[in-house]
Amino acid sequence: MEKVLRHAVVPTARLAGTREQRRAWLSQQICEVMGRQDLVVGDHVTEMAMAETLGVSRSPVRAALGLLAELGVLEHRRNQGYFLTQDARTLDGRALDSEATPDSTLYLGIIDDRLAGRLPDRFTQVDLVRRYSEPESRVVSVLNRLREEGLVRRNPGRGWTFEPAIDTQQSLMQSYAFRAAVEPAALAQPDLTIDRAALERSRDRHLNLMQNANLESLAQAQVFEVDAGFHEMLAAMPGNPFFLEAIRNQNRLRRMVEYLDYTDRQRISVWCIEHIAIIDALLRGRIRKAGTLLRAHLERASRSMTRK
Repeated sequence: MEKVLRHAVVPTARLAGTREQRRAWLSQQICEVMGRQDLVVGDHVTEMAMAETLGVSRSPVRAALGLLAELGVLEHRRNQGYFLTQDARTLDGRALDSEATPDSTLYLGIIDDRLAGRLPDRFTQVDLVRRYSEPESRVVSVLNRLREEGLVRRNPGRGWTFEPAIDTQQSLMQSYAFRAAVEPAALAQPDLTIDRAALERSRDRHLNLMQNANLESLAQAQVFEVDAGFHEMLAAMPGNPFFLEAIRNQNRLRRMVEYLDYTDRQRISVWCIEHIAIIDALLRGRIRKAGTLLRAHLERASRSMTRK
Protein backbone atom coordinates (compact mmCIF):
# COMPACT_ATOMS: atom_id res chain seq x y z
CA MET A 1 0.00 0.00 0.00
CA GLU A 2 1.29 3.50 -0.86
CA LYS A 3 2.09 5.66 2.15
CA VAL A 4 1.36 9.38 2.11
CA LEU A 5 4.42 11.57 2.65
CA ARG A 6 4.07 14.41 5.16
CA HIS A 7 5.15 17.84 4.01
CA ALA A 8 8.01 19.98 5.34
CA VAL A 9 9.99 16.97 6.55
CA VAL A 10 13.31 18.52 5.53
CA PRO A 11 14.33 22.14 4.80
CA THR A 12 13.94 23.52 1.29
CA ALA A 13 16.72 22.13 -0.89
CA ARG A 14 19.62 24.41 -1.75
CA LEU A 15 20.54 23.39 -5.27
CA ALA A 16 24.05 24.76 -5.71
CA GLY A 17 27.00 23.11 -7.41
CA THR A 18 27.22 20.96 -10.52
CA ARG A 19 24.33 18.95 -11.94
CA GLU A 20 25.79 15.73 -10.57
CA GLN A 21 26.29 17.28 -7.12
CA ARG A 22 22.68 18.48 -7.09
CA ARG A 23 21.49 15.05 -8.18
CA ALA A 24 23.49 13.30 -5.46
CA TRP A 25 22.45 15.82 -2.80
CA LEU A 26 18.76 15.45 -3.64
CA SER A 27 19.12 11.67 -3.64
CA GLN A 28 20.42 11.84 -0.09
CA GLN A 29 17.55 14.10 0.94
CA ILE A 30 15.06 11.65 -0.57
CA CYS A 31 16.64 8.82 1.42
CA GLU A 32 16.26 10.94 4.57
CA VAL A 33 12.60 11.63 3.80
CA MET A 34 11.84 7.96 3.14
CA GLY A 35 13.58 7.02 6.39
CA ARG A 36 11.59 9.55 8.40
CA GLN A 37 8.39 8.20 6.84
CA ASP A 38 9.36 4.61 7.72
CA LEU A 39 8.77 3.43 4.16
CA VAL A 40 9.41 -0.26 3.57
CA VAL A 41 10.12 -2.63 0.68
CA GLY A 42 7.55 -2.23 -2.08
CA ASP A 43 6.30 1.22 -1.09
CA HIS A 44 5.58 3.59 -3.97
CA VAL A 45 7.70 6.76 -4.14
CA THR A 46 6.29 9.46 -6.41
CA GLU A 47 7.92 12.48 -8.02
CA MET A 48 5.08 14.77 -7.01
CA ALA A 49 5.13 13.83 -3.32
CA MET A 50 8.91 14.19 -3.09
CA ALA A 51 8.94 17.49 -4.98
CA GLU A 52 6.31 18.94 -2.63
CA THR A 53 8.06 17.61 0.47
CA LEU A 54 11.48 18.97 -0.54
CA GLY A 55 10.16 22.21 -1.97
CA VAL A 56 11.71 21.79 -5.41
CA SER A 57 10.44 21.22 -8.94
CA ARG A 58 9.76 17.74 -10.29
CA SER A 59 12.59 17.78 -12.84
CA PRO A 60 15.53 17.56 -10.36
CA VAL A 61 13.57 15.08 -8.24
CA ARG A 62 13.11 12.90 -11.32
CA ALA A 63 16.88 12.93 -11.89
CA ALA A 64 17.54 12.05 -8.24
CA LEU A 65 15.05 9.18 -8.30
CA GLY A 66 16.79 7.93 -11.43
CA LEU A 67 20.10 7.88 -9.56
CA LEU A 68 18.54 5.89 -6.72
CA ALA A 69 17.22 3.44 -9.31
CA GLU A 70 20.73 3.11 -10.79
CA LEU A 71 22.05 2.35 -7.30
CA GLY A 72 19.39 -0.30 -6.71
CA VAL A 73 17.64 1.61 -3.91
CA LEU A 74 14.51 1.99 -6.04
CA GLU A 75 12.99 -0.15 -8.78
CA HIS A 76 11.53 1.71 -11.75
CA ARG A 77 8.44 0.05 -13.19
CA ARG A 78 7.27 1.29 -16.56
CA ASN A 79 4.06 3.32 -16.39
CA GLN A 80 3.95 2.80 -12.61
CA GLY A 81 6.83 4.75 -11.11
CA TYR A 82 9.44 4.01 -8.44
CA PHE A 83 9.24 1.43 -5.66
CA LEU A 84 11.56 0.78 -2.71
CA THR A 85 13.73 -2.34 -2.89
CA GLN A 86 14.65 -2.26 0.83
CA ASP A 87 13.38 -0.71 4.05
CA ALA A 88 14.12 3.01 4.02
CA ARG A 89 15.50 3.08 7.56
CA THR A 90 18.57 1.23 6.28
CA LEU A 91 19.34 3.98 3.75
CA ASP A 92 20.55 6.77 6.09
CA GLY A 93 24.20 7.52 5.46
CA ARG A 94 24.24 5.76 2.10
CA ALA A 95 27.29 6.83 0.08
CA LEU A 96 25.69 8.37 -2.99
CA ASP A 97 28.57 10.59 -3.93
CA SER A 98 31.63 8.64 -2.83
CA GLU A 99 33.76 8.91 -5.91
CA ALA A 100 36.29 11.73 -6.08
CA THR A 101 35.26 14.49 -8.49
CA PRO A 102 37.13 17.52 -9.79
CA ASP A 103 34.95 19.70 -7.57
CA SER A 104 35.69 17.70 -4.42
CA THR A 105 39.41 17.64 -5.22
CA LEU A 106 39.45 21.44 -5.56
CA TYR A 107 37.31 21.80 -2.42
CA LEU A 108 39.71 19.77 -0.29
CA GLY A 109 42.70 21.50 -1.86
CA ILE A 110 41.33 24.88 -0.75
CA ILE A 111 40.70 23.61 2.77
CA ASP A 112 44.17 22.06 2.98
CA ASP A 113 45.83 25.29 1.77
CA ARG A 114 43.77 27.40 4.16
CA LEU A 115 44.71 25.28 7.18
CA ALA A 116 48.37 25.35 6.12
CA GLY A 117 48.29 29.15 5.91
CA ARG A 118 48.81 29.21 2.15
CA LEU A 119 45.57 31.12 1.51
CA PRO A 120 44.92 34.57 3.04
CA ASP A 121 41.75 35.66 4.83
CA ARG A 122 40.56 37.59 1.77
CA PHE A 123 40.77 36.42 -1.84
CA THR A 124 39.03 36.62 -5.20
CA GLN A 125 37.70 34.08 -7.69
CA VAL A 126 40.49 35.07 -10.04
CA ASP A 127 43.06 34.26 -7.33
CA LEU A 128 41.70 30.70 -7.08
CA VAL A 129 41.46 30.25 -10.85
CA ARG A 130 45.13 31.17 -11.19
CA ARG A 131 46.34 29.24 -8.17
CA TYR A 132 44.62 25.95 -9.02
CA SER A 133 44.48 26.28 -12.83
CA GLU A 134 40.78 25.44 -12.74
CA PRO A 135 37.96 26.82 -14.90
CA GLU A 136 36.01 29.66 -13.33
CA SER A 137 32.77 27.65 -13.38
CA ARG A 138 34.32 25.00 -11.11
CA VAL A 139 35.74 27.63 -8.77
CA VAL A 140 32.31 29.27 -8.51
CA SER A 141 30.68 25.91 -7.78
CA VAL A 142 33.14 25.18 -4.96
CA LEU A 143 32.82 28.70 -3.54
CA ASN A 144 29.04 28.26 -3.41
CA ARG A 145 29.49 25.05 -1.46
CA LEU A 146 31.95 26.67 0.95
CA ARG A 147 29.51 29.55 1.44
CA GLU A 148 26.59 27.23 2.15
CA GLU A 149 28.68 25.41 4.75
CA GLY A 150 29.53 28.68 6.48
CA LEU A 151 33.23 28.56 5.63
CA VAL A 152 33.42 31.66 3.42
CA ARG A 153 31.33 34.77 2.77
CA ARG A 154 31.08 37.05 -0.23
CA ASN A 155 32.41 40.55 0.42
CA PRO A 156 30.03 43.51 -0.14
CA GLY A 157 32.29 44.90 -2.83
CA ARG A 158 34.61 42.39 -4.41
CA GLY A 159 36.03 39.03 -3.46
CA TRP A 160 35.55 36.56 -0.63
CA THR A 161 36.57 36.17 3.02
CA PHE A 162 37.12 33.03 5.06
CA GLU A 163 34.86 32.89 8.10
CA PRO A 164 36.44 32.33 11.53
CA ALA A 165 37.08 28.62 12.04
CA ILE A 166 38.93 26.18 14.24
CA ASP A 167 42.24 26.17 12.42
CA THR A 168 44.95 26.00 15.10
CA GLN A 169 45.95 23.44 17.72
CA GLN A 170 45.01 25.82 20.51
CA SER A 171 41.54 26.57 19.11
CA LEU A 172 40.94 22.84 18.57
CA MET A 173 41.75 22.08 22.22
CA GLN A 174 39.53 24.95 23.36
CA SER A 175 36.67 23.66 21.22
CA TYR A 176 36.87 20.18 22.71
CA ALA A 177 37.03 21.62 26.24
CA PHE A 178 33.90 23.67 25.54
CA ARG A 179 32.03 20.73 24.05
CA ALA A 180 33.03 18.42 26.93
CA ALA A 181 31.44 20.93 29.30
CA VAL A 182 28.29 21.68 27.28
CA GLU A 183 27.23 18.46 25.55
CA PRO A 184 27.02 16.21 28.65
CA ALA A 185 25.21 19.07 30.42
CA ALA A 186 22.54 18.98 27.73
CA LEU A 187 21.83 15.33 28.56
CA ALA A 188 21.52 16.22 32.26
CA GLN A 189 18.65 18.67 31.72
CA PRO A 190 15.41 17.81 33.57
CA ASP A 191 13.23 18.27 30.48
CA LEU A 192 15.26 15.84 28.36
CA THR A 193 13.10 13.96 25.85
CA ILE A 194 14.46 10.68 24.48
CA ASP A 195 13.72 10.69 20.76
CA ARG A 196 13.87 6.95 20.11
CA ALA A 197 13.16 7.25 16.38
CA ALA A 198 16.00 9.73 15.90
CA LEU A 199 18.35 7.58 17.98
CA GLU A 200 17.56 4.46 15.98
CA ARG A 201 18.03 6.29 12.67
CA SER A 202 21.37 7.62 13.87
CA ARG A 203 22.40 4.14 15.00
CA ASP A 204 21.62 2.76 11.54
CA ARG A 205 23.64 5.52 9.90
CA HIS A 206 26.67 4.68 12.05
CA LEU A 207 26.37 0.96 11.34
CA ASN A 208 26.08 1.61 7.61
CA LEU A 209 29.15 3.82 7.78
CA MET A 210 31.18 1.16 9.58
CA GLN A 211 30.05 -1.62 7.26
CA ASN A 212 30.76 0.27 4.06
CA ALA A 213 33.45 -1.66 2.23
CA ASN A 214 34.76 1.50 0.58
CA LEU A 215 35.00 3.62 3.71
CA GLU A 216 38.28 5.15 2.56
CA SER A 217 36.59 6.55 -0.55
CA LEU A 218 33.55 8.05 1.17
CA ALA A 219 33.23 11.79 0.72
CA GLN A 220 34.46 13.58 3.84
CA ALA A 221 31.29 15.65 3.84
CA GLN A 222 29.17 12.53 4.26
CA VAL A 223 31.24 11.26 7.17
CA PHE A 224 31.12 14.69 8.80
CA GLU A 225 27.33 14.85 8.50
CA VAL A 226 26.96 11.54 10.37
CA ASP A 227 29.27 12.81 13.12
CA ALA A 228 27.83 16.32 13.35
CA GLY A 229 24.25 15.06 13.08
CA PHE A 230 24.79 12.77 16.07
CA HIS A 231 25.98 15.60 18.31
CA GLU A 232 23.21 17.96 17.17
CA MET A 233 20.62 15.24 17.79
CA LEU A 234 21.75 14.94 21.42
CA ALA A 235 21.84 18.72 21.86
CA ALA A 236 18.23 18.96 20.61
CA MET A 237 16.82 16.50 23.17
CA PRO A 238 16.54 18.95 26.12
CA GLY A 239 14.31 21.21 24.03
CA ASN A 240 16.55 24.17 24.90
CA PRO A 241 17.51 25.98 21.68
CA PHE A 242 20.66 27.43 23.22
CA PHE A 243 22.27 23.99 23.55
CA LEU A 244 21.46 23.13 19.95
CA GLU A 245 22.68 26.47 18.59
CA ALA A 246 25.97 26.15 20.52
CA ILE A 247 26.68 22.71 19.05
CA ARG A 248 25.64 23.75 15.55
CA ASN A 249 28.09 26.63 15.78
CA GLN A 250 30.86 24.28 16.96
CA ASN A 251 30.13 21.95 14.06
CA ARG A 252 30.41 24.85 11.62
CA LEU A 253 33.69 25.99 13.16
CA ARG A 254 35.26 22.52 13.20
CA ARG A 255 34.08 21.39 9.76
CA MET A 256 37.24 22.50 7.99
CA VAL A 257 39.79 20.87 10.29
CA GLU A 258 37.75 17.69 10.73
CA TYR A 259 37.35 17.06 6.99
CA LEU A 260 41.04 16.37 6.54
CA ASP A 261 40.99 13.75 9.28
CA TYR A 262 38.08 11.77 7.86
CA THR A 263 40.37 9.65 5.72
CA ASP A 264 41.47 7.80 8.88
CA ARG A 265 39.37 4.63 8.78
CA GLN A 266 40.45 3.52 12.26
CA ARG A 267 39.45 6.81 13.89
CA ILE A 268 36.07 6.77 12.12
CA SER A 269 35.40 3.24 13.35
CA VAL A 270 36.36 4.19 16.93
CA TRP A 271 34.03 7.17 17.14
CA CYS A 272 31.23 5.20 15.47
CA ILE A 273 31.52 2.54 18.18
CA GLU A 274 31.56 5.19 20.90
CA HIS A 275 28.57 7.00 19.41
CA ILE A 276 26.61 3.74 19.22
CA ALA A 277 27.38 3.01 22.90
CA ILE A 278 25.92 6.41 23.82
CA ILE A 279 22.85 5.78 21.66
CA ASP A 280 22.30 2.36 23.23
CA ALA A 281 22.55 3.83 26.74
CA LEU A 282 19.89 6.41 25.90
CA LEU A 283 17.63 3.81 24.30
CA ARG A 284 17.81 1.87 27.58
CA GLY A 285 16.97 4.99 29.56
CA ARG A 286 20.42 5.16 31.16
CA ILE A 287 20.83 8.90 30.76
CA ARG A 288 23.56 9.40 33.36
CA LYS A 289 25.67 6.67 31.78
CA ALA A 290 25.15 8.25 28.36
CA GLY A 291 26.44 11.57 29.70
CA THR A 292 29.50 9.88 31.18
CA LEU A 293 30.20 8.07 27.90
CA LEU A 294 29.75 11.30 25.95
CA ARG A 295 32.23 13.20 28.10
CA ALA A 296 34.77 10.36 27.84
CA HIS A 297 34.26 10.25 24.06
CA LEU A 298 34.98 13.96 23.68
CA GLU A 299 38.02 13.79 25.94
CA ARG A 300 39.46 10.84 24.00
CA ALA A 301 38.78 12.60 20.71
CA SER A 302 40.57 15.68 22.01
CA ARG A 303 43.64 13.68 22.99
CA SER A 304 43.61 11.91 19.64
CA MET A 305 43.35 15.10 17.60
CA THR A 306 45.83 17.14 19.60
CA ARG A 307 48.49 14.41 19.29
CA LYS A 308 48.55 14.87 15.51
